[in-house]
Amino acid sequence: MVSYSVCSSSQIFMSMFITGASQTMIPIIGVCLGEKDYDGVRYAFRRAARVLAVSSVVIMLFICIEPEPIIKFFGITSPTDIANTVPAMRINALSFPGLSFSFLLLYYYMATQKRAISTAISIINGIVILIPSALILGKFFGIMGVWYSLVVAQVGTLVVVYFISHKETDILNISTDEIKSIYVTNGLNGDMVDVPSSDFCDFANALNEVKLKKGRKVDSTGWDYGINLSDGKNEYDLSFVSQRFIVIGAKKYETKEQSGVKLYNLCEHYFKDKK
Repeated sequence: MVSYSVCSSSQIFMSMFITGASQTMIPIIGVCLGEKDYDGVRYAFRRAARVLAVSSVVIMLFICIEPEPIIKFFGITSPTDIANTVPAMRINALSFPGLSFSFLLLYYYMATQKRAISTAISIINGIVILIPSALILGKFFGIMGVWYSLVVAQVGTLVVVYFISHKETDILNISTDEIKSIYVTNGLNGDMVDVPSSDFCDFANALNEVKLKKGRKVDSTGWDYGINLSDGKNEYDLSFVSQRFIVIGAKKYETKEQSGVKLYNLCEHYFKDKK
């Protein structure tokens, strides 16, 4: 009971940083989404992630290196209670980085209107992984196994969220300042336009709005517009078969909810203007 009380208090302390970073990030992301500023969305998320990465690692290391002063801070002086609480605190602290990013992703997906993923994170973290792992590890390792289940739950949640979020993904996760060159090609006559850097932001935002459904092998060779984009290290090629279908590599993807219309119209309008 003493171990649980101290570990819960340390988690509450960690949650102050999680809540602070997340609640600062949410309104910024809301404003950026309203203005179609996807670079701003990524910037806000990355800043919050950096804050939590540093704070969670620092707190984790402090607890792992010097757990006894923290335990005594809560008024626990019994040598037996201290001896039982020290390993529990150290194991619990190992879950802080995973806990921080799990909740940061939960708030991020809430802010970006992906409530299904945020709900999945909450359920997976608190029920689907935590309870079975606590029962299984507790059976083999006793009370220490229960504490280890906290770490397993956070790592497992992050792994599951990774696969969920990549099942239906953007074309590219790229910001304006990463783009070095963009070329747009007319599929009907082969004419090519070199997009000036002043228009990179429009293309980046349009690209990042596109959501793809499951791809399948290309069943046609004709296309309307092609886009070649370079970030200085890699080149990315994609082509529009129509406003609804995009070919990337050897697969054709259907766009979700007409999310490719803006990019298609940008290519069409831009190409006509530059003729």
